[in-house]
Amino acid sequence: MIGGLIASTGCHQTGWETCFPQVHVENVRRAADRVFARAVMFKPTEAARASTEARFAPLFLTECCPSEPPSGGATGNCPALIGAVTWSRRTAVIAGVPHEQWTYCWVARPGQDAAGEADPAADAGIVGTLRITLDAGGMPAIWEVRTGVESLVGLYVGRRLEDDLCKLYGPVSPTMRYAVERAAGVGSGAAEHRCLAAVVVRVLDDAPEPMGPIVYLDAAGRVTSVACRCMPAQVDEIAASGAYDLRAGQADGLLPADPDWLESALRLPANW
Repeated sequence: MIGGLIASTGCHQTGWETCFPQVHVENVRRAADRVFARAVMFKPTEAARASTEARFAPLFLTECCPSEPPSGGATGNCPALIGAVTWSRRTAVIAGVPHEQWTYCWVARPGQDAAGEADPAADAGIVGTLRITLDAGGMPAIWEVRTGVESLVGLYVGRRLEDDLCKLYGPVSPTMRYAVERAAGVGSGAAEHRCLAAVVVRVLDDAPEPMGPIVYLDAAGRVTSVACRCMPAQVDEIAASGAYDLRAGQADGLLPADPDWLESALRLPANW
């Protein structure tokens, strides 16, 4: 299963304390570089766009199945966002500093008929969760999603944060791709030696103002990548568009809940 993703319609807690071999890490990073031939765009409804929660809400680009491209404005066999996207907000204390976090949970269900209605023969859908952690200035700095490897968590970090780490620690180690990466099994404080199931997938460009990211879903409804809206789109053609409702609720269940998680998974500068 992928992208935090489980064949379910709820956002419940699942285990994450497993380490994965490097080959899985590289597969996740390769998937993040995919460019879709055609995709359908989903964004919050017009009524929801003025809300604070909509500011950080994701824009989804869902891949169209190559064998059945959309026609006449219908979405073909692209994944659908079924029902509302659930959101929640909390303040997490990371390395002794409070940071605002916004979480969004959705269900992507593959398979629609020519009229764009959900195919009753399709499965119950894949649940995905995105969590955004803001820096001290209120800008998105860290994005978390579940990858396509069981409980492996994909971490995306902002360019400013990565550059700050390079200034602090110098060139990136030959065994790492990014300065913000922490070696597996190495943590801080009480989390020392914890086995971490996380991969830093990529560094994202910093947006000019606070905004939600683009979340890419493949034709099966699984997360392949997260990107800033200011970055080049990883799709050749937007075939159609749709909207989703935003609904307050419990949305954190598919990502690690403990307060030491990010501090243990990443090298973070003071007062970021």
